[in-house]
Formats: sequence, C-alpha cells, structure tokens
Amino acid sequence: PVLELPTDHPRPPVRTGAGATRTFTVPAGLAARLRDTGRETNSTLFMALTAVTQLLLSRYSGQDDVVLGTAVSGREQSAQVEDLVGFFVNTLVLRTRIEPTASVSQYLEDVRETVLGALENQDVPFSRLIDELSPARDTSRTPLVQAMLILQNTPAEPARLPGLEVGDYPLPRDTAQFDLTLYFQEADSGLQGAVEYSTDLFQPETVERLVRHWLVLAQRMASHPERPLRSVELLDSPERELVVRGWNDTE
Repeated sequence: PVLELPTDHPRPPVRTGAGATRTFTVPAGLAARLRDTGRETNSTLFMALTAVTQLLLSRYSGQDDVVLGTAVSGREQSAQVEDLVGFFVNTLVLRTRIEPTASVSQYLEDVRETVLGALENQDVPFSRLIDELSPARDTSRTPLVQAMLILQNTPAEPARLPGLEVGDYPLPRDTAQFDLTLYFQEADSGLQGAVEYSTDLFQPETVERLVRHWLVLAQRMASHPERPLRSVELLDSPERELVVRGWNDTE
C-alpha cells in the first residue's frame, strides 16, 4: 500500500528532491525504557523504534497496513566483500499490519517478526524487488517505500592524524530522498534524532509537531506495554486541552 500522509502542500506531479532536516533528542531515560520494553519481547532497540514510527504513521495516515523502509549494510558475506570498495547498502521493506485491539507487547512481537523476515531476505536487491512486484509507477512518489527509518549504532572512532585534531562538522542538507526519513544515532545522552522531510509536502511546523507526537507515543508505549494500541495517545496535555476544549469552546 502507498503511504498516504496528510500534507501541507499538494503533491507535485514530479518529485523534486527538495528537503530540509529537523534534529531532536530522545532522552537517555526514554531510550533506556524503549530498550527494556523491547527486551521483554526479545526485540531490539531498532524494532522498538520501528514499532513507534509505524504506529505514528498509521495514526497520521489512518491506514492500518503500514510500509516503512530501512537500510542494511549489504555486506553480510563479509569475507568475500570486505576488501571491495563500493556502495553495498540495500533497502528493506518492512510491512506491518496494525491491530488496534492488540497490546503494545503483542504489536512489538509482530514488528519483530516483520523485521526478522526482512533481514532473512536482505540479499534480494531493492531494484529486483521493484521489478518483480511491478508497482504502478508514479513520478510523484518513490516506489514501494515513501518513509524510511535508520538507526546508526556502529561505534564511530574519531580519525587520528599526526599533528591535527579531527572532529565532526554537521553539513546542512537541502534534499530529501523520501517523503520522510527518521534517523537515530546512539549517544551517551540517549538517541540523537533527525527527520529529513520533503519541503514540497511539509511545513517545518508540521515536522515539529510530528517529532513531539513521536516522543509522546514512544513514552506511553514504553511505560504501558500492556495497553491496547487504540488507548495509547500521541497528544500531550497542552495539545489535548487545545483540541478537546480550546477548539470546542462554543461560548
């Protein structure tokens, strides 16, 4: 299924790739709770992040069959390719059906099976998958996947050069490969997050709200894994007060 997110602007007939990035932080306490909630269902942190993101996309789109992409290194046969230079990264398609009556824990188990099934077939090139499935071509969208989730968890060693101090320098990005891409990087302070988004579709305020909803949803899923999904809200108290009371003040 095509991910039909509500947009601020009409989708252009042809994608332009124009984009921007909004950074944020997942506090260490919340990141730890996501890990602990995942462990209860033998799931990894990546699976927990996938579950939160797919539920958020489901709430935004109104769809209960949600497709999310991710990237894998493409170097599983390390002995054969470790000395080769080149771009081996492959895109995986993670498709999860969301049952509102299922508990958060049951939902995590479903996502776990989805991720494991995709990883078992990660050697199939994404381009071949497109050829085999032959989705209807649409110049306004990327095929099969319109949103991505990336977790960078490989320890990064700083480069050491004689007589020089080397550090990271963040570069501004003004492109977006997909409608939305959520990046997470493990850090001592928790998780460093970023949302890369198409500026043809979304305003910065919309992405700001999406980040806030992601954090609220993650907090409540991790705090109450026994709850059914339909009872896990994504509005914080001020926004709920505005929506339920402020906008309904008929006086």
